[in-house]
Amino acid sequence: MSTLEIMRENKDGKGLIEVLRAHSNSDVRAIAAMYPGEIAEPKAVKPLIVALRKDDAVHVRTNAARALAKIGDRRAVFPLILALGNRHHWYGVIRKDAAAALGTLRSPWAVLPLTVVLIDNERDVRKAAREALGNILGRQAKKS
Repeated sequence: MSTLEIMRENKDGKGLIEVLRAHSNSDVRAIAAMYPGEIAEPKAVKPLIVALRKDDAVHVRTNAARALAKIGDRRAVFPLILALGNRHHWYGVIRKDAAAALGTLRSPWAVLPLTVVLIDNERDVRKAAREALGNILGRQAKKS
């Protein structure tokens, strides 16, 4: 069992946050970004938001978006909306996961930004936005 798995098992949110903030290996940071969502660590929200916005590694950012959705804290809504607007070609996966996270959080603030994303160039992003709107507005949005 790895050190990160032990931290997860022991619900060591503080240790996971420290690894997320400081570790030089992006694969390790990606795992550290994922586990706070599994243990619903509310103290990880701010560091996860920082990772979502600033980490150099895409897989760290996507795991941060997923963890923020699992934690369910409303402070994540606006950073996730900002992630929807990042148009660099390799950020499509981040936009997709941000849209899915917003659907999980079901914030009415996300409706307009998600509607804009329905015309995104990437099919997976459009699909995630449609499903997110369905979660927020009800099943009717998924059919249109």
